[in-house]
Amino acid sequence: MVLGVIIHFYPSKNIILTSIDEGLFVVNPKWNSQGQAPSVTYAVPTEGSVTLSWELIGDSTTKVNIYRSVEEGFTPGSSNFLISVNYPGIEYSDSDLDVNTFYYYKLTVEKNGERGLFSNEIQVKPVIVPNQAPTIDVPEINV
Repeated sequence: MVLGVIIHFYPSKNIILTSIDEGLFVVNPKWNSQGQAPSVTYAVPTEGSVTLSWELIGDSTTKVNIYRSVEEGFTPGSSNFLISVNYPGIEYSDSDLDVNTFYYYKLTVEKNGERGLFSNEIQVKPVIVPNQAPTIDVPEINV
């Protein structure tokens, strides 16, 4: 039986537990390489491009890796790796895309070289912004 436990949290991410009966314990939790997948908050298609955005994740040792394919259900790998966005980046715009093609994206967080889980697959099709008719200002004619 342990009585009187005190828990100390430190910026180094160490946790120290002290107990009257059992002594001192230092816990150094490791980042789980199967940590939480990034949650992409939106994918906005515009003419020939797509902007992916996610919540701010991690610290200066963190980056978000983005993979893209034109095949649904793809497996992320070196052949479809698109880019890494370093912390504190929270979005990426992928441009020069074919507006007649569906694109599929998966993202993962990497911290200290350890990759976490992949996000759900995101399906996006860039759109064509229609040309707008010109606006012509006509002066009022008073008769």
